[in-house]
Amino acid sequence: MKYFDDIVVSPDISIKEVLKIIDQGSKQIALVVDANKKLIGTVNDGDVRRAILQGCSLEESIENIYFKTPTVANISDTKESIIRLAASKKVHQIPLVDDSGKLVGIDILDELIEKQSKPNKVVLMVGGLGTRLRPLTENTPKPMLKVGNKPILQTIVEKFAEYGYTNIIMCVNYKSHIIQDFFWGWW
Repeated sequence: MKYFDDIVVSPDISIKEVLKIIDQGSKQIALVVDANKKLIGTVNDGDVRRAILQGCSLEESIENIYFKTPTVANISDTKESIIRLAASKKVHQIPLVDDSGKLVGIDILDELIEKQSKPNKVVLMVGGLGTRLRPLTENTPKPMLKVGNKPILQTIVEKFAEYGYTNIIMCVNYKSHIIQDFFWGWW
């Protein structure tokens, strides 16, 4: 949840002023609230662009141009459900409201799905002798056997890295120079 006070506006603000707020903010949106801080709509640069094309003056209020039924999430919703909601509605910003509809925050889709580094150690047991896969493992350790165009171990490490795990320990019990040579060339 992000700080949002800099993008909160009332419905009587001018189109020109809301455009300045959207431009100065990093969230590409303004949140329209009533006197009780209840969310009543949103306005983005697309709404302003359409209003200008329809002949609205920049001095007019946003009353007739803001989106009155925005997609919102409840403050108690999980990160995963907010991501699904944003993806299904094809929106990048999700205002967060409490049970009474009062604005309490905003989530940005790009920040929700951003990969976060995890300090946990991942231990991969890659030291089997590969006896059941002989003759394939005569000169190549089992983790280095290719599936598709890359070794099994590479796929496993890439998947862990994709989820933010970077502290990976490999327990080996093979001709370790083969694995070491591979990683010096790949890593």
